[in-house]
Amino acid sequence: MGKLFFRLSVEGSYRWRGIAWYVKRTYSTNSKSLEKDGWVDSVIDRIDLIYNPHQLLDNNPGDKEYEVYTHCKLAMQVQCFGGANSRFYLNKENDTSYSWRDTSVVQTLDCFHELGDKYKEYAEKWQAKNDSIMAGPSSPFSKQVRRLLWGSYGDWDLGKQEVWEDYYEDAEKYQKLGRARGKADPNGTFTANVFAVSAIETKGA
Repeated sequence: MGKLFFRLSVEGSYRWRGIAWYVKRTYSTNSKSLEKDGWVDSVIDRIDLIYNPHQLLDNNPGDKEYEVYTHCKLAMQVQCFGGANSRFYLNKENDTSYSWRDTSVVQTLDCFHELGDKYKEYAEKWQAKNDSIMAGPSSPFSKQVRRLLWGSYGDWDLGKQEVWEDYYEDAEKYQKLGRARGKADPNGTFTANVFAVSAIETKGA
């Protein structure tokens, strides 16, 4: 993989040997009713917009469907975690800061696109629609936005509450990490960018 991808952007895009970029998304959930809620059909409908060969066979060069199938590709992974029965959950008191320990399923949808504004725009719009489907009160996948640090996308300034609350369960954990950072790296010497908890000064430290 290291030979293929030479540039990583925490915002959510990768470049592949100068040929194509992709826009990444990773969603997690603790739902136990995915089939009943219609997640399978929803994600298949989204994949179909890129990977159904009939977009190529039933259309002509220049048609949007033809161009999307030809110039955009998809990589998808789905991983089952086990929820409250997983070791990830049962080992939650091991002093690491991993969030969403009760996760049942994680899905990654990465839309590759060739260079060109129209292909980039399609990938971004496709992912924006995924955002509205895969997380929210009426979502068939997750009723809450539950982002993973390794699958970050969008605004990644963890100094903003509206951002960090998507990565950490509650303010208690976030502030605990902030105090730890305040002791270990109060001046941000080892902090490369804003994708990090804000340092909280601890009196007497």
